[in-house]
Amino acid sequence: MTLRDVLEWFGVLIAAAVIFAVAYILVSYGLAHARQIDQIQFTPAQQEYIKGLHNQHSIPCCDDADGTGEFDWDYAPTGTTFYGAPVPYIVHWHGETVAVPDYTVITPNLLKEPRLWIVDARASGGSLYVRCFLPGAGI
Repeated sequence: MTLRDVLEWFGVLIAAAVIFAVAYILVSYGLAHARQIDQIQFTPAQQEYIKGLHNQHSIPCCDDADGTGEFDWDYAPTGTTFYGAPVPYIVHWHGETVAVPDYTVITPNLLKEPRLWIVDARASGGSLYVRCFLPGAGI
């Protein structure tokens, strides 16, 4: 084996190590980012605020969950109703568009970001419905 063969082999090992390191970093970042979606760390004051939230029908949003931030929202098109009542907002959640009844909207939003508490009752013959909604600062 000549010095040239050794250097060639060494170059291949270096290239393989670099490719492996880059792939490892990209995969690690992707997994970490996927786990951090909606993993917001709330302060103790924000957690107390969340625990005390309830909609206008006095139904608690949820005592043990902070809602989800994984949705899109928009102002409802004119004429959108929920059981005959006008609807101010709609949310797009997991491919579904859901009306946000006025009584579920909580203002002011002290979290400064939109949050949604949604109930999926489809398995028992029901539908998706919003329990509480904190609109964001704007669209």
